[in-house]
Amino acid sequence: MEEDTKRKPGERILTWFLLAVSLFVLVNAWRMPHETLSSSGAFPFFIGSVMILSVLRVLWKEWKVFASWKWREEFSLIQPFVMPREVASYIGVLVVYILVTSSLGFWVSSYLFLVGSFLLLKGARPVKGLIIGVVMLAIIWLLFQYIFKIILW
Repeated sequence: MEEDTKRKPGERILTWFLLAVSLFVLVNAWRMPHETLSSSGAFPFFIGSVMILSVLRVLWKEWKVFASWKWREEFSLIQPFVMPREVASYIGVLVVYILVTSSLGFWVSSYLFLVGSFLLLKGARPVKGLIIGVVMLAIIWLLFQYIFKIILW
């Protein structure tokens, strides 16, 4: 039974991206030992194969629909639908956090990340964000120090 569903921008791009990821998984699984079913590469190889077959089935089933789409139109519609400005901004904040953690240390970079996230996402006003950041870091310290027994120095 075929459903007549409204297509969302980026479906074809996502499908090709999933095919690339599936090929990446399969190639890396192939590099692992896979002589027997109990070897470490057997399950990843199986998963990569299932992923590739699933994506190829989607591409085969939707070939005529995808062929009628124009690449340029799809790329122009995908940005506001898949990657709104807020999401792209927050990804940038996450990347900066990852890059500065080694130089600033965990506590300073995490505090700046929390306060910056609150302000960017409009979750708190500046003073409230500064206070919540201190409280959250204190809770994280207590959890890791006394419950998980991991020292965060």
